[in-house]
Amino acid sequence: MSSTIRLGRLHGIVVNVHVTFLPVLIGAAWLGWARYGGFQGAAFGALAVLLLFACVLLHEMAHSFQARVRGIGVQEIVLLPFGGLTNLDLLAIEPEDEIGIALAGPLANLGLGLLFGLIASGAAIADGQNIRMLTWQSLQQPTVLGLTIYLAIANLVLALFNLLPALPLDGGRVLRALLSSRMSVVAATHRAAIAGRSFGAGIAAVGFMILALGVVPYGLALIMVAAALYGGATYEDRVTRRQVLLEAWTVGQVFKPAAQTVSPHDPLHAALDGVSKGLVVPVVVMIGEHARLIGLVTAHELRNMTRADHLSVAHVMRTQFPSVRPSDPLWLAYEKLQQSHLFAVPVVSQDDLCGLISLADIRHALRTHRQLPPH
Repeated sequence: MSSTIRLGRLHGIVVNVHVTFLPVLIGAAWLGWARYGGFQGAAFGALAVLLLFACVLLHEMAHSFQARVRGIGVQEIVLLPFGGLTNLDLLAIEPEDEIGIALAGPLANLGLGLLFGLIASGAAIADGQNIRMLTWQSLQQPTVLGLTIYLAIANLVLALFNLLPALPLDGGRVLRALLSSRMSVVAATHRAAIAGRSFGAGIAAVGFMILALGVVPYGLALIMVAAALYGGATYEDRVTRRQVLLEAWTVGQVFKPAAQTVSPHDPLHAALDGVSKGLVVPVVVMIGEHARLIGLVTAHELRNMTRADHLSVAHVMRTQFPSVRPSDPLWLAYEKLQQSHLFAVPVVSQDDLCGLISLADIRHALRTHRQLPPH
C-alpha cells in the first residue's frame, strides 16, 4: 500500500510502517517536552513511542508465528499508530485457527506487561520502597524506571483493549470466528464490524466529553483511537466482502488477451509506445504457435535510462515477475497486483502467455457483477 514505508524483512515477513507513525512520534516528543521540559523530556516521549511500537511488532509477530504453526502463510505486517495489521488469507483460516491466531497477540502483550512489571517490582524491592509509591514517583520524571513502568502499563492496556469483541481488534476476530460457525464469513464479519463501529462511536463520545472539560491531550488521543477503530472495522467489512467475491471468480473469466507483445531481439523503441501509456509489455519467444513468456518491460525499467538507441528489449526486460494462471482465483491476482505495483500481471499456462489482467479489469468485474458468478 502506498501509505506505508517498508522497514525490511523479519523472518521472511515484510514489515511496513504506516506514514502516520511520524506525526505520532513528533506528537509524543512534544508531549514529553510539555510534561517534563527540555530535550530530555522530548527524547523520553519519542523513545517511549518507539519502544511501544517495538511491543506492537512483537504482538504482530506472535500472530504471524501462530499462523505459520497452523500452516497459514504470512507475507506482510503493517505497523499502525494504534496497533498493527498482519495480512492473512482469511478464507484459508478455519474458525478455530483464527481464534488461536487472534489470542496470540494479546497474550504476547500480557507477557511483556508482566515482564516489565516484574522488573519494576524488583527495583522497588531492591530500593526498599512501596511499589505504588515508586510507580508514582517514577512517572513524574523521565527515568529508565519510569519508562519500564510506562511499558508495563501500556502492554497491559494493549492486551485488554485488544480483547474487546470488536473488529479490527483481536477480540473482534474471536467474535467473527465464533459467529462463522453459524453463518457465512461475510455475515460474521459484518456483525463484528458493527460492534467495532459501535465501540468506536462510544470511545469518540467519551473523547469529546473529556475534550469539553479541557483535557485536550487525552481527549484528542481517545478521538484518534475511536477514528482508527471505526475506520478499521469498516475496512475489514469491505475487504472481506471483496475477497469473498473475488474468490468466487477465476482469472480466466476476467483477463484480456495481451494487446502488444515484443520479442527479446526487437529494438527497444518497439515497446516504448505501450510503456509510455503505463502498460506492461510482455516479452515472448514464439515456438510454433506458442508464445513462451520470458520477460516484461515496464516503466520501471526505463525510468533511469538516458538513451534507448541501439538497445534491444533483452537489454532492459525484467525476468523476475509475478504471474497467475487462468484457473487461479481472482483474489490471488488482486493480491499480486497490489504487492507488485504493476499495471498488470501476465496470465500464463505452462509458461505460455494467455494475456494480462489489471486492477482495472478486476474493478470492472466487481462493478458489473456485484453478485457471485454462477458455478
